[in-house]
Amino acid sequence: PLISADADENRINININLAEVPDILVDEKEICQLILNLARNGFEAMAAGGELSIGTYAENGEVVLSVRDQGGGIADDILEKLGTPFFTTKDNGTGLGLAISRRLCEAMGGRMWVESLGIPGRGATFLFTLRTSVPDTSAQAASANAATTQLAGRQILLLLGGRGAALQWRSIALQMEA
Repeated sequence: PLISADADENRINININLAEVPDILVDEKEICQLILNLARNGFEAMAAGGELSIGTYAENGEVVLSVRDQGGGIADDILEKLGTPFFTTKDNGTGLGLAISRRLCEAMGGRMWVESLGIPGRGATFLFTLRTSVPDTSAQAASANAATTQLAGRQILLLLGGRGAALQWRSIALQMEA
């Protein structure tokens, strides 16, 4: 509901483009917080009528999730400081959103980066990777059990690969929208 409400309030369109991806194991609250932080930054970067695109694809054994806005882009001198706690370019910002997002991504075994040409209207794309889940063989199943044990006490979401993954990613996006 939060992404949809923010989009409506800012008169921003949302485009969701989800490719088939392999299985991944993530903390549902953390992945939702990460997507929400990146979406809100995108909304704040754009004027009314802009479009925020959320997409997934697989590359080099990882799932990549991207959040792209049509804002003014990010200048090179700002790019190198992004994600630094308490660094902000916003009048009322805390400088913690991207720092928290980076920490959440790294806690899930991924990495996060931004691509921007610094050209107005070309926007910025924040991307993050998540490791694919291990296939269920006896040695690898023990490894998966260990990973699940480390995440005990949290609501864990296994996003299944193939068409199921696209539907589950869409479900997360829609839950955050509706």
